[in-house]
Amino acid sequence: MLTLTTGVLDAVTFLRLGKVFSSVITGNLALLGVAAGQLDAALALNAGLALGKLFTISLLALGVVALAAAIGAVTQLVAGGELGSWLRRRRMDTSLDRMSGHFIVCAYGRVGRAAVAQLRADRCPAW
Repeated sequence: MLTLTTGVLDAVTFLRLGKVFSSVITGNLALLGVAAGQLDAALALNAGLALGKLFTISLLALGVVALAAAIGAVTQLVAGGELGSWLRRRRMDTSLDRMSGHFIVCAYGRVGRAAVAQLRADRCPAW
């Protein structure tokens, strides 16, 4: 069905719109080659303009697809919580980079208390 549709579309545009193909770039390239061989400037101009229009349409379609992919990627980052995790981690790293002259004691159990006692005995500020 798709082949039939593009064939009919090409036939109509070839006959009505100045002997160019609207859906097949290969046909326009062949016309451009024939026009160059016959030194037919009008046919070459028509085929060249059709190729330019098809290139522009293809570029536009590719841009729309790229924009949709970018929006999907950002949406996934935000909805999946990865962006929030990344921002929290960055904020924590920035805070830790600003600290100096501190000791952080994790697990204030038996070993942690002994470590703090040793730091106080050495006159190091523990808090």
